[in-house]
Amino acid sequence: FCTDEGPMLLDCLEFDDTLRYVDGIDDAAFLAMDLEFLGRPDLADFFLDEYCLHAGDASAPSLRHVCIAYRAVVRAKVDCIR
Repeated sequence: FCTDEGPMLLDCLEFDDTLRYVDGIDDAAFLAMDLEFLGRPDLADFFLDEYCLHAGDASAPSLRHVCIAYRAVVRAKVDCIR
């Protein structure tokens, strides 16, 4: 994802379960994804803005988009498996 300082990379830890966790913005992106799917991108943006404000999360908007896209891919994968 992109920040004002330049591109940033996310790295997943596969080797140790105790070191893995999901960032709060990733969880919030799940609801935002559903809101976008239901035709309410305005509510998705509002929710993420409010989440970030109240959680003290200064996530870059591009990271929010990455998380929403990731959740959409997971949803599509699950639907295909079913």
